Amino acid sequence: MPTFTVEAMDAKGKRIRTDIEAASANDAIARVKSKGYKPMNVKEKAGAAPEPAPTAAATATPPPPGTQRAAAPPPVSAMPTGGKSAKKSLFLAGRVKHKQLTQFTQQLSVLMDAGLPIVRSLKILGNQQKPGLLKNIVIEVSEDVETGSSFSEALAKHPKTFDKLYVNMVKAGEAGGVLDVILQRLAAFMERMEALKRKIIGASIYPIVVITIAIAVVLAIMTFIVPKFEDVFKSVKVAMPPMTMFLMRISNFVKNYWFVLLGAPVVLFFILKAWGRTKGGRLTIDRFKLNAPLVGPIIKNALK
Repeated sequence: MPTFTVEAMDAKGKRIRTDIEAASANDAIARVKSKGYKPMNVKEKAGAAPEPAPTAAATATPPPPGTQRAAAPPPVSAMPTGGKSAKKSLFLAGRVKHKQLTQFTQQLSVLMDAGLPIVRSLKILGNQQKPGLLKNIVIEVSEDVETGSSFSEALAKHPKTFDKLYVNMVKAGEAGGVLDVILQRLAAFMERMEALKRKIIGASIYPIVVITIAIAVVLAIMTFIVPKFEDVFKSVKVAMPPMTMFLMRISNFVKNYWFVLLGAPVVLFFILKAWGRTKGGRLTIDRFKLNAPLVGPIIKNALK
C-alpha cells in the first residue's frame, strides 16, 4: 500500500506533517480530516528506485567483424530544451486581467472548500487555464508550493499579479487554518470591485461623449468662425473691443498651436499615472474620486 506525506493545519493553526498508508490520496485526506486537521498538501512518498532497464547498446547484437558501428543517439537529457522555455517566456509579459484573477480566486475557493489540497487545486486550475500569463503563473505557484514553499510565499513572487492585500490575506488564512474562507472573501471582494469598475465605466460614457463633442465644437468655432469676425473688423476699420481682442488671441493660439492642445491631455495622463504610484499621490487621487460629482456617489454606494 502506498505511503502519502500529508501537510495539514491543526485547530491552533500549527502546521504538521505526517505519513499515512492509504489506498489513494483521497483516502489519506479523509483520514487526516477525521482527526480534526485541515489538509493543505498531500504527496505520495517516493519508494525505491526501480532497476534500470538495459540499454539498447547492451542488448543489441554485436555487428560482424569489419563493419562500423552506428553512432548511438544522444540521451534524452542531453537534448536541448530551449523550445519549451522559449515558448513559456512568450507569456510572461504584460499583466493578468482583473476579471481573470477574480475567476481564478473563485474557482480556487470552491476547490478548497470541497476539501482538495492546495497543490492539487492549483494543478487542476493550471491545466484548465488558456495558454497565457495566468496559466504559467499558476503552474509556477503550484510547483513552488509542492517543493515546500507556503502558498503566500509562492504568490509573493508575482507582485504584478497578486498585490500585497491578496498575499497578506492568504498569509493570514494560512496562519489561522481558514484559507478556504479567506479565498471566498477575497473572491467576493474582487467581484464587488469588478462590478464597481463596470458601473464607473458605464456612468462615465455619457459625460465623456458630451464633453468631447463640446470641445470639438469650441475648437471648430475658434478655428473657422472667429477669424471671420477679425476680417470684418479690419475691413470696416473699427477698433475691436477688449473682450473681442482676447477672443481673437485665443483663436490664433488654437490655429497655431493645436498640437499643444492635443498633446497636453496625453502628457497630463502619464504625469497623473506616475504620481498615482506614490503614496501621497494615490491618496490624493482616491480622495478626489470619492468627492467627484458623478463618480464619487457610485464609489461610495458600492463600498457600503
